[in-house]
Amino acid sequence: MFKLSDKFHEIRGNYYGKRFLPSTVEYALDYKPRSRDRIMLTYPKSGTWWAEFIVTQLMAQGRKPDTNELFYRKYFLEYHGKALLDREVGKSSKELGEVTFIRSHLAFKLFPYRPEPRYLLLLRNPKDVCVSFYLYFKEVFEMEIDFKEYFKLWISGKSELPFGDYFEAVRDYWSHRDDPNCTLVIYEYMLANPAQGVRQIASFLGPKYVARLNERESDTGESLLEQVVRESSFNAMKGSLNKSDPHFRSGKAGDWRSHLNRPESDAIDARAAQVWAGTGLLELWKREMDW
Repeated sequence: MFKLSDKFHEIRGNYYGKRFLPSTVEYALDYKPRSRDRIMLTYPKSGTWWAEFIVTQLMAQGRKPDTNELFYRKYFLEYHGKALLDREVGKSSKELGEVTFIRSHLAFKLFPYRPEPRYLLLLRNPKDVCVSFYLYFKEVFEMEIDFKEYFKLWISGKSELPFGDYFEAVRDYWSHRDDPNCTLVIYEYMLANPAQGVRQIASFLGPKYVARLNERESDTGESLLEQVVRESSFNAMKGSLNKSDPHFRSGKAGDWRSHLNRPESDAIDARAAQVWAGTGLLELWKREMDW
């Protein structure tokens, strides 16, 4: 008899056997971050590519990512491994710039930590992540699976799901929020105040990038901050990239209410209370998680 867990084992094999070669994953696990590295750590479907879109604009002083390339895979350490850093070989300091941007879905405890580089920690509420992750599996992997069966695995945190347990990963990221080289960005706060979110991401990159935010175009008089906020809105990104791209679905907070029933919502509340007790995380998304 077919078991959903068997299908996820197959998916996990596809991730780490085809999309993610063992050699690239091992390289990520053994990577020794440098002082120039700016590393974004986040659980999938937490606003990864939105934040990456902003990072690339800030690094290029407002130029949008090339829409003919998969820009959001360009900086993925587990996907590229050593090849990500090989791009720097032979380039001048001017070509390289001051920082190297890297992103990873590894939990903080699995990612080699050093005090010199800077880390961006991006978090999103569990109910929206749960639903978005399910829809991602359906659209990207064309999995015809029942949500209730998927939910049993997701809420349990079992290892069949790629990237591990959401609740433990978020607790791990959250525990580093006060580290001097870490910047914590909350997806829902960025939705409510995009300009502040851009400022936080600029701060993660470094003082030079914060100073650039107030620079204005001579032709339009628009500041870099205003430009990045405008170009990184959900509608603008959806318009400039592939409109059918499953990575840009709704961009809303609270969309989970169209998919979860009350027992499922309560189960997430209970798991959060169990894993996050005493951490402060339970107060973070009170409004977003309220039934």
